Amino acid sequence: MEGKKFENKRKNINKFMRKYPEHRFELIDVKLHQEAILSLVKRWKNFETDGSQDAQSEEEAIELLLQNYEALSKDNDLYCVALFEFDKLIAFCFLRFWINTLSRISAKPILVTIKHMNF
Repeated sequence: MEGKKFENKRKNINKFMRKYPEHRFELIDVKLHQEAILSLVKRWKNFETDGSQDAQSEEEAIELLLQNYEALSKDNDLYCVALFEFDKLIAFCFLRFWINTLSRISAKPILVTIKHMNF
């Protein structure tokens, strides 16, 4: 990411690296981290909104996805990646992978919860 075009991206990355020096990004087992995901969603909902319908709908969608994760991931194409600061979950994303007709692997985020929060 060289050049003036990516200057703001580099600044944001460097700011993140300074703020979260002990971060790690990993593919997670949803069954093992289900409580942490739900806890993060509830904290986000309380922090980000005043009980708006959008936040409530997102929380319900995540709960439904978690309840049905095994059935939804039966083809091994649904994954959850997470960002941790030390051992605390601070962000997650569900991704669905597939191989398209051009034999390229594609990934599409189907649900992202990454918000700046000061806990």
